[in-house]
Amino acid sequence: MKGFPKVLKTAQDVKNCKAMVEAGELAAEDLLAAIEAIENQNYIKCPIRELSEDRKTVTIGYCSEAAAGGKVTAGGVTATIQTVEHINGEPDEEGKTEKETTAITISRAIAAGSDFLKIANAPSVYEDLDMTAEELDQIKEELKQPAE
Repeated sequence: MKGFPKVLKTAQDVKNCKAMVEAGELAAEDLLAAIEAIENQNYIKCPIRELSEDRKTVTIGYCSEAAAGGKVTAGGVTATIQTVEHINGEPDEEGKTEKETTAITISRAIAAGSDFLKIANAPSVYEDLDMTAEELDQIKEELKQPAE
């Protein structure tokens, strides 16, 4: 659509697009999709390989970004990373080993059957936009309201 930026880089870009929606120059669904795409960049999405019986230890493929104190989300639960252990794979024919998996112990149990663990990225997209999550959520709620 004409006037719609390819990338929303700042809070002002988001606010300008919201004004375009209010003026009828841009579809609310288009801006909502762009905002959701931004928010999805806030996490590293890692497939879960194993989940402990208490659902507090999650094994994923090697992820160097996982760090104690960081935030994770899975199955609608947000938790804090307590410990991280990077596990080596089997040695190759030259005897070299590489990190293969990462075992993460978290503060809360996640839902059984969760397929992905989302690890919070740093810096957050909110910092990059210079906008809080609450401000962006408010704009999303306003965009979801039917036009009068």
